[in-house]
Amino acid sequence: MLLLGASGSGKSGVAAQMICLGATLISDDLTLLDGRGGEILAMRPEGSAPEMELRGLGIVRVDTAVPTPLAAVLFLGPGTGRLPEAEHLDLAGHVLPLLRHPPAPDLAPKAMLWLRGR
Repeated sequence: MLLLGASGSGKSGVAAQMICLGATLISDDLTLLDGRGGEILAMRPEGSAPEMELRGLGIVRVDTAVPTPLAAVLFLGPGTGRLPEAEHLDLAGHVLPLLRHPPAPDLAPKAMLWLRGR
């Protein structure tokens, strides 16, 4: 799941919580997308350190995933309602679900459940 949002919107915090719930980080700040095959792959740029910034704590080393198929894009910002209409985003010729949710303490577990249930 690709997390998008403005600087300071909580992307790293949600990612940290998702990692604690069993997810694996692909990259922090810059993610490369490769849509040349049958699916779109997300990957860490070659040569970048397997680290992430934890606002207020510093930079920590974390395990990172190998190139991984991208399942969805989650935009941290205003939501579109309790049961929103499905939205999609075209990235590199691949149509992916676009989810919108304001940063919230329960967002990481909700995102993990969404990934498991898709």
